[in-house]
Amino acid sequence: MRICVCAYDFPPVGGGRSYRMATFASHWAALGHTVTVVHAGADPWNADNPDHEQAARLAEQVETMVVPSPFGSTLWRRLGPGRLGRALRRLRGAFAVPDLGRPWATRAVRALDARFGARWPFDWIVTSGPPHGVHAVGRAAAARGVRWAADFRDPLTDNRNYRPKTRWHAQADARFEATVMHRADLVVANTAGNRATLLDHHPQLGQRLLHVPNGFDPRDLPVGPRPRSAGARFRVVYLGTIRDYSQALRLFDALIERHPEEAAHLEVTHVGTRPFEGEIAARMRAAGQLRHVGFLPKREALARLDDFEMGLVILPRERGAARTVPGKTYQYVGHDLPVLAVAPEGDLLEITRRARGLAIDCERIEAGAAALAEAIDAWARGAWTGRHAAPRGLAEEFRNDRLAAGWAGRMVAAAEVPVCCPRPELVGVAAGAADAECEAAG
Repeated sequence: MRICVCAYDFPPVGGGRSYRMATFASHWAALGHTVTVVHAGADPWNADNPDHEQAARLAEQVETMVVPSPFGSTLWRRLGPGRLGRALRRLRGAFAVPDLGRPWATRAVRALDARFGARWPFDWIVTSGPPHGVHAVGRAAAARGVRWAADFRDPLTDNRNYRPKTRWHAQADARFEATVMHRADLVVANTAGNRATLLDHHPQLGQRLLHVPNGFDPRDLPVGPRPRSAGARFRVVYLGTIRDYSQALRLFDALIERHPEEAAHLEVTHVGTRPFEGEIAARMRAAGQLRHVGFLPKREALARLDDFEMGLVILPRERGAARTVPGKTYQYVGHDLPVLAVAPEGDLLEITRRARGLAIDCERIEAGAAALAEAIDAWARGAWTGRHAAPRGLAEEFRNDRLAAGWAGRMVAAAEVPVCCPRPELVGVAAGAADAECEAAG
């Protein structure tokens, strides 16, 4: 099967925004499928954390087409993400529906047409957002007779970070989303909650809607037994960067205030770009309880997980957070590292409980601090059983090779049914006439 993956971010761009499609593209190639990846390369807004190691490995498996971002031009590189550059980028974004991925999608379609002509040589195109404007490439592929899977790493309009600029933007974004849901042959949600929400808003999806979590890559697991360094502290690691660490800091503050003896053993290490900030973080840093390592390539970061007692996951109290499961959660589960989750009640806490980790509702921080104190006390007494506590088989559920095989299986099965016809309405022909033509074709 010939698969085209279309994603704005892809290695060497590092971080969670590129790893999902990078992992699935790699596993599809390993299954014997021919994979071509179209991505934007690096621009001043996404080039700060490169992962050249993963890019080199992927280059041996998949073909890549780099379509430079409109923001990768010489002018934009000179402006950079400074004040003027950000202002002009926001101005340009005011005219992009649904987001700044749309101008890039136009470039990507032109590049594919220039290389392949009017009939793209793929059985499937997989578009992945955000940015959700990338899905416009899928609409163009559908018009050319290629089956289309639209992957939503986060929802579009029902997203905790979604803030439409005007009422017109909200209406235009909703129309764009509805078109994707109507036209895509498969729609993929990354959490059970997101799948349920999409199905509630778009019941016509039915069996076309899949749930494929981010999962973990078993190739990233250490080979053979790896000795753990004995530490004098209960070490917790946080991988990645978010803009709001407040829920975790509230937990640590409650632990220090109400359980000082246990808190004295705590050490938190942050592997990511933007450090923990604020008064609580400053006090912990001064006490040697908070360390900031900075960004590390994926495999290097994961290789360090054996040196910690728990892996921290944080979600803010925002709309849609209950349906969010950060990818690091699956990395912790795959590495048999107990999860310490601080979040609103929802999908993340449910998975944490299934993994027998410590699920702390951010509405009950003091109770969570008491539970964390109990875990630290057990560790101090040599009775800590957090490692290997997850049920057997749970990690198998989230293996990326199995998830990729299941997703590919759905695409192979669907590909056996011929596409009735290209859908010219997506390139300017009236939708009603095109639908009637498809129905007449059977």
